[in-house]
Amino acid sequence: MPEWFGFRSPQELLAKLERELTRLQQNPSDGDTTFNFFITAWSLVDWLHPGNPSAREALRANHPILQVVAHLADGAKHFQLGNPKHRSVLNTARGANWGAWPMPMNPGQRPVSPSALFVHLDGDAAKEFGSFPAAVKLAEATLAWLRDYITTMRQNAP
Repeated sequence: MPEWFGFRSPQELLAKLERELTRLQQNPSDGDTTFNFFITAWSLVDWLHPGNPSAREALRANHPILQVVAHLADGAKHFQLGNPKHRSVLNTARGANWGAWPMPMNPGQRPVSPSALFVHLDGDAAKEFGSFPAAVKLAEATLAWLRDYITTMRQNAP
């Protein structure tokens, strides 16, 4: 397998995501790390199913966390959230830019940080993660999902 900037396997990209999540947990307002995390996460799905866009689309269609990941990654790459094939993300925001948080917190949710990055969700994603989760919380859910999925793939491999 060829090497891309030192990465040769999905497991190495997963390890990159783990390092990025640690940085994001330490600084939930870090836009660079948040951007990298979600683009890498969606790229990892590509690496898990190379040459099989229907498998990737089936995963996205059936898993709200991947709907969010794909929407954030594609939106970030193209500087727009308005792609009609994505419907889970309405907007992103930095907490401090909103001043006094205008939206009610999700049940049981505590503020992550006054300047943390938040994602305004809609549809199935909002039902599963709440309407305004912190980006770091979505990153944690993403990494957990990817770990489980990769473990299942390994167990089911011939």
